[in-house]
Amino acid sequence: MSDLAIKRTPTELEKFVDSYRDTVSKTDLANGLLRSTDDYKFFIDELLPLSRLCSSIFDDSFEIEPIRGNQGYDASVYRNGIFQFNIEIAKPHDGASRAKDARDTIRYGVGKFRMSDDSSLYDLEKEIRHTCKMKSIKDYSDAKILFFVDTGAAYKRQAPEFEGAMSKIVSVIAEYEFISQGIYIYFSPFGVVKELQT
Repeated sequence: MSDLAIKRTPTELEKFVDSYRDTVSKTDLANGLLRSTDDYKFFIDELLPLSRLCSSIFDDSFEIEPIRGNQGYDASVYRNGIFQFNIEIAKPHDGASRAKDARDTIRYGVGKFRMSDDSSLYDLEKEIRHTCKMKSIKDYSDAKILFFVDTGAAYKRQAPEFEGAMSKIVSVIAEYEFISQGIYIYFSPFGVVKELQT
């Protein structure tokens, strides 16, 4: 797993992420034993969001280098070998609910049953505002901030049902001022990317 943080094109990164996820899913991930490992956390928190964003907006003249450790950002982006900017990843989520769901999955073999509708996205507004406040007080002048938003949807084809909620989230994030080169908002699993200038 030592090749998690090497420089790759968007296509290479997407293929690696899909392959890694398939490999892990064939192990004991289902019973929760890998969820707390450093490699898996790095994969879920950084590689997966980077892959989804970069494969959506960059061609293969770009390369993305994930950064492990506490560096103040999560990846560096290059084009034709020349540094362009860094990326800082923000993943707003309900931490308490996620922790309880993980415990239930480990204990009972299944987590909370969720209806797949846009209410879960509207419910994220409090966490998104908190994340915005935290990011707005830091200096990301050499980076773009990626808000990776899990909509709670099960299928890409549900995107039209979530348009109102996605627009609401974009307007909430736009209320804040950030010291950064720009903002990306990625809505999973739809592959919808919104970009805000700062």
